Amino acid sequence: MKKIVSLALVMIVLFCSFVLSACVSSTQNEEKFYNLVDETKDLLDIVADDIYSYWYDCIYDDKYGEDISYAVACAKNDNEANLNTIEENTTKIKDIYKQIKEGKLSSEAKDVMQAYNDYYTLVVEVSGSFKSYSEAKESCKKELASALDDFSFEID
Repeated sequence: MKKIVSLALVMIVLFCSFVLSACVSSTQNEEKFYNLVDETKDLLDIVADDIYSYWYDCIYDDKYGEDISYAVACAKNDNEANLNTIEENTTKIKDIYKQIKEGKLSSEAKDVMQAYNDYYTLVVEVSGSFKSYSEAKESCKKELASALDDFSFEID
């Protein structure tokens, strides 16, 4: 009888430690996800602002031979290191998202990923008019910042 009780206690302790480690791991992944998206958002802000600035200069200051595609290409070229880091981080973000998307913050994580994907697409696949780009840029910045704020409140 003592062996059965001892065995049951060992099983309970092992189960509790497994559950506890899974919770800690999940929280660590959520924090890692938040930090990586936040870091990459800052890079997206820099690139988006430069694209806007170069595009503006092309239209209103007659720079870049009045060729908008050339102005955007110059902005991207000047941000090559940032764009490379954005690409690397995006791969990591998607991998971490796969691990947390079914967790306790699944709804918040989904909102962050949607806002991130919208902003990423705007910056990497530039299209539309100057007006639509500038409006979308500000909207995407605000939406991602808001989604990250909601996510960070839930982590704590």
